[in-house]
Amino acid sequence: MNMKTNNCTVEVEGHTGILTVGTDGEVDLDTAMCKEMAECLNAMLSDDDVWVIIVAGGIENMFLPKYSQNELQSMFAEIVNSDYEYADDDEIRSLPLDDINRLVWESQKPTIAAITGMCIGGALEFALCFDYRVAQSGSYMIGLHEASRGMFPGAGGTQRLSRMLGHARAFQLIMSAELLPPHRAARMGTVNEVTPPGQALLRAKELATLWSTQSHPLGMANIKQLVRMAADTPLDDGLKLERNRFMNQMKSWKFGGKPDG
Repeated sequence: MNMKTNNCTVEVEGHTGILTVGTDGEVDLDTAMCKEMAECLNAMLSDDDVWVIIVAGGIENMFLPKYSQNELQSMFAEIVNSDYEYADDDEIRSLPLDDINRLVWESQKPTIAAITGMCIGGALEFALCFDYRVAQSGSYMIGLHEASRGMFPGAGGTQRLSRMLGHARAFQLIMSAELLPPHRAARMGTVNEVTPPGQALLRAKELATLWSTQSHPLGMANIKQLVRMAADTPLDDGLKLERNRFMNQMKSWKFGGKPDG
């Protein structure tokens, strides 16, 4: 299921789908590129032979390209000049980055972000949607810097970082707008592990191979959903769902083999 768009490529190795975003030229993240990423992500999500999804940066020293300043200025001008007042309970006005964030966040397949370079602002908000983040050593920074400009993260950063790290640590990182080198980001919990320089994608592939070798798509989907919902679910409800999912998956086994399908 290998595929290529103007700025993205997908390669499948075994049961691992690898999306590489961007090229080694001057390119910005914009609506068109977000649509390309969504097309590639949807292709991997719908392919039953892809069990684990990896996203890596294709531009040197950068996880995602910086967002198009022209598009941002146009969007800000539209918002500022509009008479519409946004109430707290309004439906979300979906922006291009939201669409790819949602695809990754809601994926039943395990996802790994191979952070190969600078990962700040919207790039980190995208990375926070993944189940696992591998960053390689380097002189780049990771963080949410919006507070230093009088704003705050607007593409899920306040919500997902808090769910991941807890209120106190998320507040510290977001309010300070501190940008951290990879090893400090790992100590804070923003990324799961750090590799030697140039090894993030290799490590992500190793993890994906391990997971798909020792597990099964149904088991991985159950693990992902049960672990993610645990923090927001009463214990008794979580235990009940865990046991019922366990029984249903066991019922699909034949003579101790892995579940069919």
